[in-house]
Amino acid sequence: MSAEIEEFKMEIMETIDRAERALLEFDQLPENQSSNTLYDEVFRAYHNIKGAAGMMEWNELQHHVHQLENVLMQSKETASIPKHLIGWFLKGNDVTRSIMANEPFEFSYDTDQLYPSVEVASLQNAKTEKTYTDHSIQSSTEIEELPEEFFPEVNEALDRISSTLINMEAGKGDKDQLDALYRDIHSVKGAVQLFNLEGASILAHAMENSLEGARGKEQFEIDKALVSTLLLSVDLMLSCVREPKSEENLKEVSFMTNLLSPFSQPMEEKVIKPDFIEKESDKEIEKEIEKNFEKETPNPKSPRPVVLAPKSQEPEKADTTIRVQVSLLDRLMMLMGEMVLVRNQVLQYSNKTDDLEFLNLSQKLDVVTSELQEETMKTRMQPIGNVLSKFQRVVRDLSGNLNKKINLNLFGVETELDKTLIEAVKDPLTHIVRNACDHGIESP
Repeated sequence: MSAEIEEFKMEIMETIDRAERALLEFDQLPENQSSNTLYDEVFRAYHNIKGAAGMMEWNELQHHVHQLENVLMQSKETASIPKHLIGWFLKGNDVTRSIMANEPFEFSYDTDQLYPSVEVASLQNAKTEKTYTDHSIQSSTEIEELPEEFFPEVNEALDRISSTLINMEAGKGDKDQLDALYRDIHSVKGAVQLFNLEGASILAHAMENSLEGARGKEQFEIDKALVSTLLLSVDLMLSCVREPKSEENLKEVSFMTNLLSPFSQPMEEKVIKPDFIEKESDKEIEKEIEKNFEKETPNPKSPRPVVLAPKSQEPEKADTTIRVQVSLLDRLMMLMGEMVLVRNQVLQYSNKTDDLEFLNLSQKLDVVTSELQEETMKTRMQPIGNVLSKFQRVVRDLSGNLNKKINLNLFGVETELDKTLIEAVKDPLTHIVRNACDHGIESP
C-alpha cells in the first residue's frame, strides 16, 4: 500500500507543477488576456487532483483543491485569470504540497472577497484556516442495502461521462457523443431514482436538463463553461452516491444546480420541487429505460435494475507510458555495463579465430549491444526544462519581495540530461538564480 501512496504523491506533485507553470505563463500575459489553453491546463490539473484525492479518500486534499477549482470556475467564460488571483492560486499550490507532506499551513478560502458577485459560501466548511469534515465512504445504512452491482455500474457510467466531456472540451466532440453523454446521464438518473438517492437524483436531473439546449441544435455546439460544470457535477455525483445523507453534499448539490440552471431549458414546476421523485412505480421507470437504450443482460442475482451501460463508442486506447522505479533503471544500467564488457571480450576473441560464422555472430552482437546500450541510456534522460521551468516561480516571488522588475527567459530547455545530473545541478542552479536576483539586478 505504501508503494501506491508514493506513486499517488508523485503523480499529484507532477500535476501541481503543470498547473503552476500554466499560472506563471498567465502572469506574463497582459491584464485580462484570455488563453483557453492555459486556463484548461490549470483547470484540468485541479480537477484531476481532486478526483484522485477522492479516490484515495484523502478528504483534506480533496476539499482544498475543490475550493481552488470552484474559484477558478468563475473565470471559465473569459478563460482568463485576474492578476491579483495568480498569487492566490500559487499559494494554494503551496498548500497542496504542504498537505501532501503533512505540514501545517494557513490559507484563506474567502472567495466572497475574490468574487463578490458569486455566492459560494455554501461550499465551504469554514471561511478561513483549515476546517474539514471527514465522512466515512460507506457509513450510510442505505449503501449496504444497494446491490453490489450498483457501484461498479455507476462508476463505469461516470467514467464514460468524464471521458466524453474531456473530448468535448478538447474540441473533439460531435452529435453522436452528445447523444451518448445524454444517455449515460439519463441511465444514472434512472438508477439513483430507483434507490431513492435524493441528492444524486436532483443533480442528475439538472445535468440532463442542461444538455437539452445543445441537443436541440442541428449542428454540434456546446458551451465550454457547461462542460466544466458537468465535470464538477460528475465528481459531486460520485460523492452523493457514496454518502447520500451528507449535509455538505446536499448543500453542494444546491449550489451546482444553480450553476447548471443558466444552461437548462425551462422546467415544469413538479420537476424542481424538493419532492423530486416522481410518483411512478419501479416497473414504469424500467420500461422507460428499456425504451430508450439497448438493454444489457443484468446479473440475475441483482434484486433490482442497475445502471444500463450503452456500448462503448470506440475502443479504449492502450496506455503509451508507464512509471518505472529509478532503482530498476539503475539495475538495468548496471547489467548493461556488464553486457558491454562481455561484448568487448567476445570481440577480442573473434580477432584471434578464423571461424567466419563466429566472426559474423560477434559483429551482430556488437551492433545489437550498442543499440541496446544507447536505448537504455535514454531511459534515464530527462529534459532539463523540468528543473529550469521551476525557476519561473522562484523569480516571480523574488521580484515581488524585492520590488524589482525581473523577466526570466529560458533557452534550450529541451536539452536532455541524465536524471542523476539533473538532480545534482538543481540546487546549485537555484542558488545562482537567487543570487542573480538579489545582487545582480538593481531596484527601479
